[in-house]
Amino acid sequence: MQLDDRFPESLSSNTALSQDFFDEIKKSTNELDYDKTIHLTSVAINAIKLSQLTIAYDHRAYGLMRQCKFDAAIQDIKKMIECHPELGTNYLKLANVLDMQGKQERVYRVCDEALKKSKILEDDPLYGKLVQLRNAADEKRTRRIDPLAVLPIKLDAQIFTLLTTKERVNLMYISPLWRQRISQCEAAWESVKDNPYPLQGSLVARVLPHVAKHIKELQFPTHSIVMLSKYLEHMENGYFAQIEKLKLLVNFARTQNATMLFINAFWKIRYTLTTLHLEIPECKYSIKLAEILFYCRNLKVLTYVVVNGSLPVALGDLELLEDSHDSLIDLSLSTRSVITGQPLKTLVRWCPNLRRLVIGECSSDVFDIVLEDCPKLDIFYFDNNRGVITLPCLSDLNEKYNKNSSSNDTDNTSFLTKTTITTTTTPIIATTSSVQLNDNDTVGQLRILSTPTSYLYHGSGTPISQLMRFLQKNQKTLEQIYANMSMTTEQKENGEPHPLLPNYGVNMLSFDRLEHLTYVADIYGVMEKFFLNSIESSHSSLNSFEAVDSFNIPAVVDTLIKIPPVQKLKFFYHTDQEALRRNTYQYNYGDTEQKQQQDDAAAEQSMVRLFESYASSCNNYHLLPSTIEFNNDNNTRVLETVIFEECKFITDNVLNTFAEIKTLKALKLKNISAAYKITTRGFKDFLIKLGQNTRIMQLELNHMDEVVKEDDGDEMLCLIGKNMIWLKTLHLEDLANITYQGINDMLDVIKGKIFRNLTIEQCEAIAEQEYKIENHIKKYCLHVNLEVDNSYCG
Repeated sequence: MQLDDRFPESLSSNTALSQDFFDEIKKSTNELDYDKTIHLTSVAINAIKLSQLTIAYDHRAYGLMRQCKFDAAIQDIKKMIECHPELGTNYLKLANVLDMQGKQERVYRVCDEALKKSKILEDDPLYGKLVQLRNAADEKRTRRIDPLAVLPIKLDAQIFTLLTTKERVNLMYISPLWRQRISQCEAAWESVKDNPYPLQGSLVARVLPHVAKHIKELQFPTHSIVMLSKYLEHMENGYFAQIEKLKLLVNFARTQNATMLFINAFWKIRYTLTTLHLEIPECKYSIKLAEILFYCRNLKVLTYVVVNGSLPVALGDLELLEDSHDSLIDLSLSTRSVITGQPLKTLVRWCPNLRRLVIGECSSDVFDIVLEDCPKLDIFYFDNNRGVITLPCLSDLNEKYNKNSSSNDTDNTSFLTKTTITTTTTPIIATTSSVQLNDNDTVGQLRILSTPTSYLYHGSGTPISQLMRFLQKNQKTLEQIYANMSMTTEQKENGEPHPLLPNYGVNMLSFDRLEHLTYVADIYGVMEKFFLNSIESSHSSLNSFEAVDSFNIPAVVDTLIKIPPVQKLKFFYHTDQEALRRNTYQYNYGDTEQKQQQDDAAAEQSMVRLFESYASSCNNYHLLPSTIEFNNDNNTRVLETVIFEECKFITDNVLNTFAEIKTLKALKLKNISAAYKITTRGFKDFLIKLGQNTRIMQLELNHMDEVVKEDDGDEMLCLIGKNMIWLKTLHLEDLANITYQGINDMLDVIKGKIFRNLTIEQCEAIAEQEYKIENHIKKYCLHVNLEVDNSYCG
């Protein structure tokens, strides 16, 4: 049935007063019966008002129906019935809308009410329609078919896996059949994330006896000992026969009574449990690390977080183990107190096969312990207390190795190599080679090294001497380095910088496998120069380069020009550059020539030179250095992603040159000020040129109000929509000068292109406008995912 059939009239039935009624008013006036005249005219006025109001509601209800906004249409039709309860057409309209929603019980009641209340004769066609609709609703409401009874079991399973855990639990209470089908669906319960409400408790706990046997991965934050006990008791009773991964977040104060529950539960699941993530408020009264390692002998991955406690207390009695825990290869530790070397040494000696180690806030002597007692490490995150950088797990390295090995088996020439390299793929357990070290340490096999990642929060750096030992030992195997070389606490206490440059005994190393390098420059510039010399002299494996707080941009550019292009390039200043410069050796003790290298003009010229070189090499592969051999499999490395944050060397001239690099796919500009010699006109020209010359697919603009001024924000959006035909993702953040109208205009222009994702954060003019933008997207059938976050606005 068509919509117009269900909603037969776009206007209400004629409820106007008859001519006889107005003749009566005229008659009373002629007879000077003014009381009757007043009464009749008042009745007429009210009737006219109701009639016009009903017509207005009718129009709006029809429009809402056309947009499938049935609930809103129902409200308008109900108001029409209130105005004219005697009109059966309004009841028919309401019944039809409810019928379209499948609410047969309500359809029956509305039709029955209309037949009883409205003055409709049996020979009226309207009467027949109401009877017919009522009878059809009566038949439908009494004939109920359980869809689960007719659907194939395989199709049931596919549906159940798409539901949330809460939805599946609620559906189990429909009938015994539903409970049976859902509880027997292994795929639906393989991974469960339960988020119980403090007052309502856990929904999953109620059905655990039926589904626990299927659960392989469980995440459960607990707010009381009662909820925790339910889960642990079910484990103790053997319900979790296949559990492999368990994540427990304990959110209540004391866990003293839960210690035995933990022990009994872990003992029961000891054969299957391989991954455990345990966060507890304190370790004094809770299960200790020694007990976990003793009862969970097959554990491979362990994350142990103590909100309030220290590592010595959390360890417990490690002598309980008797033998080493050989299966544990991935260990993450975080405590409120600073982790020191001695308790860590005690722990890692019982875990000789560790390949991934993540340590929260810790002292510098932890470096020495790891060097001496963790010879098999592939990944080491030192002082990763903020979690600013997300680095790979062992499974990621294994996947990468398997992929590269497969590629090598197919085509041994598929990698970009120098003539001195035979392959870029080696086993995860790297083969050792002769490397001249400052001490008698053996060659390491570390692949990822991350020193303190809290530099974004003005944290302290890593002692250079200890960092250098790590780099020397693992130079042949390191693939990713995150090195924070900012001032350490000791340096600050000693009043550095000092007038003499430090000598670390090594000018460069050979990082044969290095693919990613992020460093925070040291105050003397010695380690920055060391890294630049190393990647310049090493093989051409580097594809991602990030420099934080660098004050020697010309030297950075010289190195980047000499090596093959990187795929990702990032420059970031997390503090005021002038303040940073005043805290360096060059500022305090350098000569005029050294200070000139730090001048903004020199940095600008260097960046222009870099992008001219990249534009030439990336756009013309044959112009790359002759030592590089290219294949025909499109594995040639070119610049694709660039990020600039608070960089003063970004000017109109730099952007103009940058837009010539045709291989660009992603760009992020954050905190770029007009004080950096960027004009509004220059930035608009840059956007046009970027769209015309490149296939830019991702663009993020963050806090650029001084460049994108009040009257230019919407024009900038239109330029993006018109010129960037390959754009898929646009992220706009903290831009005060863009408006709702500008967003709509951009979406109009971009219609029909491949644009898919729009994220708007902390943009004041867009606040409270999300629904309007969503309506615009729906109106033009745009396939765009919209995300608006105004939590910090206003």
